[in-house]
Amino acid sequence: MPYAPGAKVVEIVKRIHEGLVPQKLTETALISLGIAEGNAVRVHKALRFLRLITPESDQTDEAVKLRRATSDEYEPVLSEIVKGAYEPVFQLYDPATANGIDLNNAFKPYDPAGQRPQMIALFMALSREAGLAPQDGVRKRGRPPASATTRPKVQRDLRERAAERPSTLGGENGARKGSTTRTVALRDGSSGSVSVSVSADLWELDGENRDFVFFLLDVVKAWERGESGAIWCRNIDISA
Repeated sequence: MPYAPGAKVVEIVKRIHEGLVPQKLTETALISLGIAEGNAVRVHKALRFLRLITPESDQTDEAVKLRRATSDEYEPVLSEIVKGAYEPVFQLYDPATANGIDLNNAFKPYDPAGQRPQMIALFMALSREAGLAPQDGVRKRGRPPASATTRPKVQRDLRERAAERPSTLGGENGARKGSTTRTVALRDGSSGSVSVSVSADLWELDGENRDFVFFLLDVVKAWERGESGAIWCRNIDISA
């Protein structure tokens, strides 16, 4: 199961659609297109997983179909490609309605376990690009998109805590950027603790940034509840 940076894979998918890539999409070619050398192998594997290139780096019939698609046809064509590659996941959950627990369960059979959050992030990035998932990230199962007055409780709690803490200037036109910190104690009799600090405008987050920030918050809350979800944080590659 691939775990390349979602934004980078989507960028190459768009370039394929626009016909702005060489016929052979080797790792070297990907680097020339702006993919960091450290991510080229992962992006190459993700493109093979999507059946857009062969193991020899040649574009497949699926890639040709994507390139020939009109603007209106782009999402439906990409949707079929994503569904075909992730067929076992789609048999279990719909990314338009699946919550974080659903997605973790869907990807739990795949290794390496330490890269599961990155696998999910890539899956969601591709699903959003194909119109299969909401643009604002993972929704709660069976609920409509949250409005400004019906945001999930975790967001309300974060805003309330941020309002009680000092803020620093940031964002456009001098808008204030909230800061919040949560400290949790280590277990098994240890006297240590871990603090996670978030300084961001939660209303402005989208895509992978939103997924990553709220993943961290969910892990901290799971640790507080005595769950083992915090181990998901280990060995995560968040490089661009």
